[in-house]
Amino acid sequence: MKSSLLLFFFTCSFVWNPLFSQSTPDTTTNRYADSQDAAFWPTVNEGDYIFFKGNTNSGQVIYAGGTVFHVNLPLGKKILIWRGSYKRILIDGKFCVSSSGQPTIVTNLGGQVKWGYSEDANSNRTLDLFNFQYLFLTGKYDPSAQTGDPAYLGHNGGADYGSGNFYEQYGMWGNPKWSGDRFNGSFANIVRIRNFDECKVSYVAASEGGFAGF
Repeated sequence: MKSSLLLFFFTCSFVWNPLFSQSTPDTTTNRYADSQDAAFWPTVNEGDYIFFKGNTNSGQVIYAGGTVFHVNLPLGKKILIWRGSYKRILIDGKFCVSSSGQPTIVTNLGGQVKWGYSEDANSNRTLDLFNFQYLFLTGKYDPSAQTGDPAYLGHNGGADYGSGNFYEQYGMWGNPKWSGDRFNGSFANIVRIRNFDECKVSYVAASEGGFAGF
């Protein structure tokens, strides 16, 4: 009887031991999402591309275009940007396949994405997306569409308009803090989208110092 009880206790301990729980995937290496990423983050699917950090300027700038790097995505895949502050985000979508019914989605992952603040003497403070045929840029938390983050709800369908600072709570927030005027003497657009057939923007904020928000 004693042996049976010991065996039962060991079996239960093995099943519930947290040492055997799923580990957090690496969040330091930009990559196409694998099955481990998709199993860990509800908004990630295998084959999506995740920027966990900038790939230029000491990790402060995402630059996916020109001769540096291009994201290649088949139909139905997303680009996700890991939470944090970036000086600039530029993504050329010419190798991303999309359709009107399945646009390429660009969204935040793990929290809020901010960009724009830079002390550099140039105008490179923009979220610049171009050459996507069909594009959906969104900071909205939508579990069915697998976008955004539950901690950043923006105006929350109108429920949070009275909060006074709802614009700071979007999943995607361009916030240059007037740095263009102070460090360069001129402003840049906060969000610039060009060379597309169809584009939708949802729950993205632009404030504090841009030449034109969108």
